[in-house]
Amino acid sequence: MDFIGIWPDERRFDRITSYKVLIPKNSFFMQALTLLLSFMEEDLKAALYIGRILLFRAYFLYDTRISPNYEQTVVARLLATFYAATSYTAVDTFVVMLVLRTCGQLSNLKRDLMNLLIYIVEKHDYLNRFADTIEDRFNVMLLIQMLGCTVQLCFQCFQALLSIIGEPNELFLLEISFLILYVFYVLIQLYLYCYVGERLLSESTNILQAVYDCEWYNLKTKEAKSLLMIMHRARSPLCLTAGKFCTFTQELYSSSNKKNPRVSMNDGFVRIYSELYGKATYKQQEEYQKHQKAESERLKIFRKRVEEKMNKFLQDDNAKEYKFPAMDQIHRSIIHDVAEVANVWAYSFGEEGVDRYIMIFKREHTPSEDQLNTLRKGEEWNEEVAKRIQEERQRQAKEEEEALNTKKRKENFVPNSYYKDKYQHIIGKEAALEAARKTEANSSYGCVPSENKKDQRSIEQTLADIRAKRRKLETSNTAPNDKKK
Repeated sequence: MDFIGIWPDERRFDRITSYKVLIPKNSFFMQALTLLLSFMEEDLKAALYIGRILLFRAYFLYDTRISPNYEQTVVARLLATFYAATSYTAVDTFVVMLVLRTCGQLSNLKRDLMNLLIYIVEKHDYLNRFADTIEDRFNVMLLIQMLGCTVQLCFQCFQALLSIIGEPNELFLLEISFLILYVFYVLIQLYLYCYVGERLLSESTNILQAVYDCEWYNLKTKEAKSLLMIMHRARSPLCLTAGKFCTFTQELYSSSNKKNPRVSMNDGFVRIYSELYGKATYKQQEEYQKHQKAESERLKIFRKRVEEKMNKFLQDDNAKEYKFPAMDQIHRSIIHDVAEVANVWAYSFGEEGVDRYIMIFKREHTPSEDQLNTLRKGEEWNEEVAKRIQEERQRQAKEEEEALNTKKRKENFVPNSYYKDKYQHIIGKEAALEAARKTEANSSYGCVPSENKKDQRSIEQTLADIRAKRRKLETSNTAPNDKKK
């Protein structure tokens, strides 16, 4: 133990051996301390981060689980949510209130029309211009709103179907309830526009009926002519449209019978889409035809180049194979077509969409299966690879032959001795023959299970029975000899 210095007389700091024990001890202590600190760090992170989950999922450029980032993010998102909800609702409320104000003014005008005609024509013209201003300023926004409601309803119904078809979870009822409320909110929003549009249409039409019902025949000729201006303008009712394509009415919201001559919601949507995308579709068709024509010309040029390369390959007596660069499926199909016409072999190798290429071979140099398998694996084919594959095949054939010979030797094995010869000195030859018996199934009892055919006796009982039969046989043989004497 002198080389590690563990004896009392060897523990001196002036010897190098004293540090051979101190250094491993310090290393072991530092490793344990490092492991303990790592566990403490994980516990600290878990204590700080647990339960700090944001209401909406999003990606941030900073860590939102630590303070004060978490609190600031929550407050900022709450303010942003409140601002977005307020802005989204304020636009709808503003438009609705403007239309309702116009409807109220028309209603007041209808009531006053029966009593006096002062400033009625100017007032009616002002209201018409005001309604037209609302229509011109907000019809595009209402078109976008209507299309947005359609898309929202489609996606929400699709989400509801996914929730119903998917596996039920603990929040299934909550999800369905939220989807129903959200769809109800979208329908209410759409109905709000249809309702105010219906009111605007009906109130502007009632002006014509009110003029007709008043006592115009008692008025002066000049005043009666003023009513004619109002009646002529009221024949074109005011309306609220979605991009000048369809009118917001209750019929648009509720009617779905195509036999009804009035405009239905489905007909309105179809009309909007056809008007918006009719011209764009025609232009797209023209561009598509031009693109198809250019693509056809490009493929013809490519086929001509392939035919030239194929002719050079066939005329070269030393060339056995030719490899084309990687290309897409359309260009490869052209090469296969040209190869079939030229009577050469064409094979594709590589991964589709990455490095798929074609190699062609002459008929007199047909590739072997080993070469094709090697190329399919992405490896290069040469004489060394062919030699290695041949050696591997010979080794496998030799192993199979050795395994077959071993199996045949096991099947032809003959034991050196039989059971009766081995134990003849114990049971005797004649006793063994008598003990052996052939069992026959009694057909009257039907089929006997194999378990019932087994001998249930133990080895000791079997040997005892054999000895008893042997003694009985010896006794029967000695009895006639005694009688003769």
